[in-house]
Amino acid sequence: MPEITCPGCGTVSHFEELRRSSTEFCRSCDYPLFWARSTLVGARAGEVDGDTGLRRLPGTAGRTTVATVTCWACQEPNLVAATICVRCGSDLAGPPAPEPAPEPAPVVEVVEEIVVVESTPPWTWIVLGVLFLLGLVILLLVL
Repeated sequence: MPEITCPGCGTVSHFEELRRSSTEFCRSCDYPLFWARSTLVGARAGEVDGDTGLRRLPGTAGRTTVATVTCWACQEPNLVAATICVRCGSDLAGPPAPEPAPEPAPVVEVVEEIVVVESTPPWTWIVLGVLFLLGLVILLLVL
């Protein structure tokens, strides 16, 4: 019976066989224990030479992971070439895009414009009137 110590929190778990199933996650931190090394890995009793190969556990690359893509839904490491998460079945392309927010209505800005019409000052009209009258008087005197 393999005894596995969770690398995430240190909880010790015992399993009959190691398979990739929902029961082989840490009870405390939900770490996938089928990637952790069990205490049975390594040289077996009676084997003395150092050329014994390590048993590779299921997962992306056995003991070490070279490159993984983390699932956006459950944070599970997956193979780089995978399109669907091995744990929750979500699409690894990412979460569905949210619907865009509607554009706000344009704000109409009212601009008050004051137009100042320059008028002729009143003294100008007075001067013109006096000149006109003088012209009339001179015209009458000459006739």
